Amino acid sequence: MQTGKSLTSKKNIMELSSGRDFPESTPPGMKYLILGSPRSGSTLVSRMLFETGMAGDPLEFFNRHLLELERRTKGPPDLTFEGFLERMIRRRTSPNGVFGMQLHYSQLLAKFSCNRLHHSMIDFVGAFDRHIWLRRRNRLRQAISFAIASKSGAWSSEDEAKVRTLESGDISLPEILSALSLVALNDYGWELLVRTANLQVHEVWYEDLDADYESVSRGILDFLQIMRHVGKVPAPPISRQGSQLNERVLADVRGWLGLDEA
Repeated sequence: MQTGKSLTSKKNIMELSSGRDFPESTPPGMKYLILGSPRSGSTLVSRMLFETGMAGDPLEFFNRHLLELERRTKGPPDLTFEGFLERMIRRRTSPNGVFGMQLHYSQLLAKFSCNRLHHSMIDFVGAFDRHIWLRRRNRLRQAISFAIASKSGAWSSEDEAKVRTLESGDISLPEILSALSLVALNDYGWELLVRTANLQVHEVWYEDLDADYESVSRGILDFLQIMRHVGKVPAPPISRQGSQLNERVLADVRGWLGLDEA
């Protein structure tokens, strides 16, 4: 399934802007990893954490679009994911020594050229000090959101105008099912890795985050042991993208699956 109409989005460009770099390079004293999947609330959580000024800037540093953008803008053209990650650790570790990263299970598979869980993946994830697992209970809604974002190239609320150009008929059933397959791969993959590695994770559900942003965000900051230093949860840095289009597509899919039958 495609992940957007162009290699890089406005969101990607903003994320790698030098304006987001911390003024001085600080060695990381604590590293945390966000275990995420497409459309699980990871952008909202990532932006909230960055806004504190004390949680690094947890982006998808194994996202191939970010790597390609960094190669084009700063080089070298053969920059590896390892080199990119080392560079971003220097640029995006906050002054208090905290570095964060978000990662999809599918990105982890691609990074280590695996088609199933491998000890190298467990070793990489286990090297982080703390783990936050973002999930979504309604996987069908998650898949629909992912399919719409993929079709429109609008991955955050800054690109909302792109979504308005779409109609429900522009999102095909195979695209929805493909998106659902990737959602399942990521959620099941993280579940397997967490269980196999016996990771102690702070689990966050998208629906809870959407219903009570401040309380759930406070829980995340408490888990990272920085809430007492932050003092106040930052205001939501981006807005929710769900629209009437999501509801129309959901109704179409439920009808095709026969879920509305008595």
